[in-house]
Amino acid sequence: MKNETIHLLLREKIPIREIVIKILDEKEKIEIKEALEYHIEQWELISTKYFRSFERSPNTIQYNYYSYVLDGGRNYKYEKDRNCEFYDYTGISYQCRDLLLSTIKDESIEFEDINIRIINKRILDKQKMDWIKYNDNIFSILSKKIQSAFK
Repeated sequence: MKNETIHLLLREKIPIREIVIKILDEKEKIEIKEALEYHIEQWELISTKYFRSFERSPNTIQYNYYSYVLDGGRNYKYEKDRNCEFYDYTGISYQCRDLLLSTIKDESIEFEDINIRIINKRILDKQKMDWIKYNDNIFSILSKKIQSAFK
């Protein structure tokens, strides 16, 4: 219910304006607190399921990838998530989420060197866009294959 409607309903029952305002302020504080608690709970629930979804090698602490592109997109090795808690809750494979994030991530931030001056930024941007489109194409196919493995 909108605050104006609540305000009008309260004014019919409580003629003192200050009390009505106090009630509305308290209502807003409670709603903000409940919304924050809900979102924190959801974050903890979803992030916990996400981080439990992927495996790490006990020896190297590196991620164990089990779905990937071979031969520049001619072949794909894929399987559904081995721990499906995140998928069961969200309907999204954690592997597909990671593929999307790695596609849109700005890789130039990682290997930009302060000592190297970029002479023609337009060429770099075009090369970067071509690379992103290439990754998008092959990762899109891989993502669809991973999702189909759940069915």
